[in-house]
Amino acid sequence: MKKLFYFVFFLTINQSFSQNFEQITTLDDEMRYVNNMMISKSGDIILWGTTNLSYGNVFVTAINMDGEIIWSSYFLETQLWWADLYEKPDGNFLLPMSHVYAKLPEISPTGDSVNCTYRQESESDFGSVLQMPSGDYLLTELVESFDPWTIGADSTAFIIINDEGSILDHYPTVLQATYELFSIDENEFYAIATTDTAYGSKLIKFDWDFNMRSVLNISKYEASMPWIEIIDGDRFLHAGWTLFDDRMQAVMSMHTEETGFVFDTLYSLNYFWSITHDPVNEQIFALGNKNDTCYIMCLDYDGKVLNKWMIDGSLYGTSVEYYNDQIYITAVYDYFSQDAHSSIFRIHKDSLLANPENNLTFSLTAFPNPFSYQTKIEISLPEPSTISLVVYDIHGKVVNVLTKSAFEERNTEILWEGKDFSGMSCPAGLYFAKITINDMQYKTIKLIKKIN
Repeated sequence: MKKLFYFVFFLTINQSFSQNFEQITTLDDEMRYVNNMMISKSGDIILWGTTNLSYGNVFVTAINMDGEIIWSSYFLETQLWWADLYEKPDGNFLLPMSHVYAKLPEISPTGDSVNCTYRQESESDFGSVLQMPSGDYLLTELVESFDPWTIGADSTAFIIINDEGSILDHYPTVLQATYELFSIDENEFYAIATTDTAYGSKLIKFDWDFNMRSVLNISKYEASMPWIEIIDGDRFLHAGWTLFDDRMQAVMSMHTEETGFVFDTLYSLNYFWSITHDPVNEQIFALGNKNDTCYIMCLDYDGKVLNKWMIDGSLYGTSVEYYNDQIYITAVYDYFSQDAHSSIFRIHKDSLLANPENNLTFSLTAFPNPFSYQTKIEISLPEPSTISLVVYDIHGKVVNVLTKSAFEERNTEILWEGKDFSGMSCPAGLYFAKITINDMQYKTIKLIKKIN
């Protein structure tokens, strides 16, 4: 468990993008690796991370919008797990961390240490914080050595502490590793936890007596989905990664409790590492990685990609936040070198949405159609592209994913034998084949399967 986990990204910044990409500040050597950030209620940028990639000092620092450091706090020989900084109603901050045992320091808005909660009974990490209706705070405690690729490596317990940081109670649970806690009303709260497979995440609803009310798998792709944005009281946005067709793929989903999935989609990146959104214009901004290159992707609330930007340079992106029409990005230069250092960047969201990728013209046909046993789907592309070809039934349910691959040839043929994921023959009826090109465009054709 005494590890610091980062999925690192090699970024490249293209010329047209960098002209609008403002570097707010660069941090010194004591703050080499920014892990995450938030915009505080007072409008300052709060950053936290470590001085190196393994053991080291955890730092929390506040900067203003002009890039000037307001204050910094350091915690010696400590580590971060998957924790987010939590801002209390009084403006103090809580940051779960660990070393020999879990601890939760409280930091004032001026950077002073107020108090610290310790959990010395077991070797564990604190993971997430949530204020309860009573005014006390709920903590997740991760017990046992954590390895994100090992099934059942972690278990979660709930700990209740008061406003002064004293532990009031402790509740073991049957949950695997828990990424985040959140609540949208006074009656219930939610936990995002891993399933008991190597990949997979679920959303669990509890009442405040810790009775489990419902469980929902966040994605059909058995994806690790640690990042969440609450769109409103009913819609939940998730992002992460999965192993699909023997390679890492980025996954994003949105669902409502009443109607289910709005979308649940694979994208042509390896993972999403951070997401944020603009609730007024209903736009999503996602930081992701593909083949050692980092991208900022803009999407609408239906999961359709509006634009995608590649960034050049020796950068590792770590977080993205939306605030007052600006997109804020933290990144680390020369990640593995002794000269590694972190910077914070800003760009107006209109710049991210400007000059979308050139529209591709392509054709999509199928023959024979109608068909009895198989049909050949022919695709003509203007240039080498990444193609996703998915078959749906008339109810919108995914029947089969025929390909999600990069194609160098401009003329491509893909065979569908009229079977589902399991290899079973689909019944006769109407189906739809949807093709997506470079995550940006799609066309749909009707396929009619006759009785054999």
